[in-house]
This record gives sequence, C-alpha cells and structure tokens, in this order.
Amino acid sequence: MVALLVAMMGWLHTSQTIWLAEAADAIVQRPWFSSAALALVGLTAGAWLDWALRGFDDRRAAVRTAVGIELATLGKALESRQNLSGWPDSAKDILPRLIAALQATSRLRIWTPDMTITTWPRGGVFLYTYLNHVGTLLGTGQFRRAKQQAKRFRDILNKELPDSRKDAATGTNFPAQ
Repeated sequence: MVALLVAMMGWLHTSQTIWLAEAADAIVQRPWFSSAALALVGLTAGAWLDWALRGFDDRRAAVRTAVGIELATLGKALESRQNLSGWPDSAKDILPRLIAALQATSRLRIWTPDMTITTWPRGGVFLYTYLNHVGTLLGTGQFRRAKQQAKRFRDILNKELPDSRKDAATGTNFPAQ
C-alpha cells in the first residue's frame, strides 16, 4: 500500500522509490506503529479542537464585554437624568438603545427586567442601578457574577413591587443551569 502511494508520487528516481517504499513498509509493520499513529492523530485532533473552541469562546467573551460596556454606559446616562423632572420621559431618546441592550443581555441568558419597570416611580433608580452593576461585571469579564447579580435584582424587584406590578419582574427568567 505504502509502496503504491510512493510510486504514484513519481518525483523520486525508481531506486529511491523502492528504497523509500521498503523503509515505509518496515516501519508500518512494527507492532508499535498503529498505537503511535493513533496517538498522533488524537493529539492533532485535540489540538485542533482546542484551537477552534478557544476562538469560539474568545468571540463570546468579546460580545459579553461589549454588551456590558453598553449597559454601563446606559446606566450612567440614566443616572444623570434621574434628577430631571418627568421620569421616564426624560430618557425617551435613549429608550431604543436601552431596549436593544436589554435584549442583547437576555440573549446572554441573563435575567433582565421588563420595560414596564419604567412605569414604576422608582423604576429609573432600579434600572440604572441594575445597568451599572450588571454592565460593569459583564464589561470586566465576570459573566457568572453578572448573572448572579441579575438574579439578586430580580429577587429585589419581586419584593419591592406591589402585587399589581409583579409582571415587571418576570422579565427573562431562565431556569437555573
């Protein structure tokens, strides 16, 4: 088999081809060759898989960081508007960015408050605090802590809201993993 492959290459002189084929046959027939070949294939496949998964994980981490930075930026913007009269009307211009950021956070499987939180009188304070805390943790690469912090905010909201407004706390609740 090996001799046939070497002969098909055609770039070696005939005597060199015969010598190379005999040497390859001698190595292939050694008892340790199949084990060594299997180990080499396994190491190669493992190295490739590790490289591919690291690239995937790096992309996910970059998305998480970008979402975190956006959340923290929106939190600071909301915080600066809290003293203005007419909450939530004072933040109407950043509402589309806020909705997009909360949807991106939800896609990361992190709990997010429903937008009906804006009808709650203290909803702005809750929202900018949520955005600052969760956004800062995500922005610094602390995904698990950000997820835990979001669950704490969910629990706080469930305790604080009157029963008529409990629907605002439903947000995106994912089962524990």
